[in-house]
Amino acid sequence: MAEKRKPDEPALSEPKTRRSASSKATLLKATVHPEFFYMKIKLTFEDSHKLDELYFKNTIFEALRSAFGLVGAGHQVDLLSFDEQTQSGLLRVPYESSKTVRTALSLFRTVDERRLGKFDVLDGSAHLASLAASSRDWDPQP
Repeated sequence: MAEKRKPDEPALSEPKTRRSASSKATLLKATVHPEFFYMKIKLTFEDSHKLDELYFKNTIFEALRSAFGLVGAGHQVDLLSFDEQTQSGLLRVPYESSKTVRTALSLFRTVDERRLGKFDVLDGSAHLASLAASSRDWDPQP
C-alpha cells in the first residue's frame, strides 16, 4: 500500500535540492573601531630636567616630525592631562593614527642637542575609563 503524502511534502525518493554557488549569501565582516585611542606616556631624561606642558606637547610633535616628517607632524594629538611632577601625560589620538604616534614616541631619543630623553608609553586603550585605574595597582585593603 502506498502512503499518502501531502502535496507540499517531498517524496522520499526525490533528491533534496541544493543551492548553486552563485545563489549563496555573501557574508561581510565589518570591524568597527572607536573614534579615538588614548595613551598614557612619560618623558624621562638622563638628568633630572623638568618640562612644562607646552614644551612637553612640542616634544611630542618633534617626535612625530623626526620619525615621519611633515606628514607625521600633521597627525592630530590632544594632550588631555599633564603632570609636571612625574612628566607624564594622557594623549588622545584618532584610532587610525595610534600606531603611527606610538611608533614615533617609542623611536624618539633626543629632546635637543644637549639632553637625551625618551618617551615611554605606559598604557594604551581605546577606552578612556580603562586608563583611570589599573588592576595591577589595585589594593584590596582599605
